[in-house]
Amino acid sequence: MSAPGPPVLPPEEYERRKKFLDGLKLLTRAENIEVVRILQKHEAIFSENLNGIFFNVAAVPQTTFDALELFLSFTQSNRRDLADRERYMSSLATLSVPANTLEIQ
Repeated sequence: MSAPGPPVLPPEEYERRKKFLDGLKLLTRAENIEVVRILQKHEAIFSENLNGIFFNVAAVPQTTFDALELFLSFTQSNRRDLADRERYMSSLATLSVPANTLEIQ
């Protein structure tokens, strides 16, 4: 008898996890470490070698996946906020006040 495989996911859950996996590929090293912490906290199965950390996204329990997805959403939101702030700061740097326009009384 063979070992049971990952659960069969409904199509919408499969797409949700596939989208998560695409986002996971863009994480920094520090963010990947946090993913491992989440997996450890939820006692999820993963393996580790010199090439990185590996886990079956389809086999991760729903509560664990929800925590991972929430973290990914957090990182994406932070990136957007940082990019917006950098654009704003850059726009301030390009503003110029013409010389001698301020009068001292």
